[in-house]
Amino acid sequence: MNRTCSSNKRSHIDLEYAHPSSNTNNTTIMTSSKPRLIHESLHDISQSIRFLVNGVLSQFIFMTTYNLLVGTFEPMGYPASTIYAVFYTLYIPVGHALGSLLVFGWPEKYLPSLLANAPIGLTAMAI
Repeated sequence: MNRTCSSNKRSHIDLEYAHPSSNTNNTTIMTSSKPRLIHESLHDISQSIRFLVNGVLSQFIFMTTYNLLVGTFEPMGYPASTIYAVFYTLYIPVGHALGSLLVFGWPEKYLPSLLANAPIGLTAMAI
């Protein structure tokens, strides 16, 4: 007998029970889940392609916005390095959200996931 339970997390659990007339009393639990992406159709695209598209999109958003900010704030006397540092710090959650929604799936607990990844970006900026 097989039973499938599903939840709003887009995962399912298959339970297999031994037939009552069999001599075994084994229960096998198999789980599988798909990451929670921004749209179901993205599951039809390989993760490596989604990763590439996310990188191009993220880089485009970052560079376009950064150049606009430099054009706006540098004439006011702010150095480009300060503009970069402030913008990059604010962009870390945006980049993480894009990666989560397009490539890896939305984490069950977003804030701990973001806080685990933020030091990587902040270290890169410091270097």
